[in-house]
Amino acid sequence: MRRFRSTAENLSSPAYNQTKGGDFNDWYSPGTQAPQVQDAVGTPGATPNLGTELTVLDVMGYTLMPGVIGGFKPDLAPDALVGWSSPLVVTTVKNSVTDSPTLTTADTLFLDAAVRNVGEFGTTTTETNVITLDGKTIFTFTDAAGLAVNNAYFSVGLSLGKLSAGSHTIKITADSTNTVSEIIENNNTFTRTFTVKAAVTPLPDWQPYTPTGWSAAYCSRYRRRREPRTPRRSPPPIRCTWISPTPTRAARR
Repeated sequence: MRRFRSTAENLSSPAYNQTKGGDFNDWYSPGTQAPQVQDAVGTPGATPNLGTELTVLDVMGYTLMPGVIGGFKPDLAPDALVGWSSPLVVTTVKNSVTDSPTLTTADTLFLDAAVRNVGEFGTTTTETNVITLDGKTIFTFTDAAGLAVNNAYFSVGLSLGKLSAGSHTIKITADSTNTVSEIIENNNTFTRTFTVKAAVTPLPDWQPYTPTGWSAAYCSRYRRRREPRTPRRSPPPIRCTWISPTPTRAARR
């Protein structure tokens, strides 16, 4: 341990070794393991006492992370994976990881969900994740222990079916039964709302159509019948035939 002078307080303070070659690789963390603290308070070369060393560092001005004293812990939180729109993706395309811009009552909707360990240690117990839609539980997943730091449990293509028109709220809760001791316990939920629009039923649109070789979109015929001398009746009706651009059968009137 060496000493340095704090310009802010004008006090001498201990400075712990922070190089890879130092005792216990003090604070050396390339991203695959948690940083450790040199045992400068107790016996040199012994296992660090985190409850002591971390407290000393906090007094020195380091930021003490909640939940770290007594051992490093996992921290489960809903999180968007790379390329995802959010931790909860609602889409009309199964296995897509981006939100669909328009959702209608005619669409079958699909859900993607992800929970990541954003803590400092892997999980050592199973944990349960719950997804609710408009307050009703629709999916429950129990995941095995051993979720490493920065790794995630995720599901894609979960079917929500067809939903009614209006606003809907979907929510995911990680470690819903609180079986995992975490660094932060109040970041386990993520909630979002989305809107489903009423589907517009397409209606037919009949228009006059002139087939090839026709002079007009209609034809007329007048058929004379033998008429009794009295009483004189009205002439028979005109019969017309309409043909659509892709006819299956002509309609006659």
